[in-house]
Amino acid sequence: MRIERLKLLEQYVQEKGVATITDISEHFNTSTNTARRDIAALIHQGGFKKVYGGISVEESTATPYIQRKTEHLHEKQLIGKLASTLVDDNTVVFLDSGSTTPHVLEGLSQKKNITVITYSLSVLCEAAKYPLLNIIGLGGLFNHSTQSFSGHTVLDELSRLNIHIVFISATCVSVQHGLSNYSFQEAEIKQCVVNCCPRVILLADQSKFGLVGVRSFFPLKKLNGIVTDTCPSDEFLSVIRENNIQLLYPGCPVEWQ
Repeated sequence: MRIERLKLLEQYVQEKGVATITDISEHFNTSTNTARRDIAALIHQGGFKKVYGGISVEESTATPYIQRKTEHLHEKQLIGKLASTLVDDNTVVFLDSGSTTPHVLEGLSQKKNITVITYSLSVLCEAAKYPLLNIIGLGGLFNHSTQSFSGHTVLDELSRLNIHIVFISATCVSVQHGLSNYSFQEAEIKQCVVNCCPRVILLADQSKFGLVGVRSFFPLKKLNGIVTDTCPSDEFLSVIRENNIQLLYPGCPVEWQ
């Protein structure tokens, strides 16, 4: 019961930005003491900070999408092109929010009967350029910083969809902490989709490797594949080899593919 309430509280504070003890107590119909304990638990979890009389979202260190989409552009285009080669005709593809995933669409558009599912406005806008793609957009609360939708609407729809392959993105990729990012709402969506799909492929350029975000959502060793722009370090290669993770990058040796 409390775990579910904390999840709802996390979303509530994310949406409001700042919430007082009274706000939380009235919204969730709890005592003020319970509201204080829930606030303390959320702050301990990370991503939130204590303010006078309540709690607020901690300022993110993540770069806004508008800026990210032009960074490492050539690398992202290469990754997108390679990723599309992993998809066969008649496939349902989930494209995560991020600045790399839109670059998968051009390759997908050359295949037959492809359905693209996404909660990313940027992916939806790019996908609309290709009339032969079947497109399913998941709506909800819009986040300007990430250019994506979130909330229970997205999660409910995901639970009903049968997806063949997920192309997931991450702000940070670590051997110890796995895939992570700075948006709690996005992390919940990512966690939901990777846990219900049989094939999960990470799309990330090497600038993301070796970093750790606020919220981890998937272990590195559980990935089915990684598409990146150059050969990862020995530390990552060791995990990839031990867990039989498919690896693709320009000039990648056949044994990794």
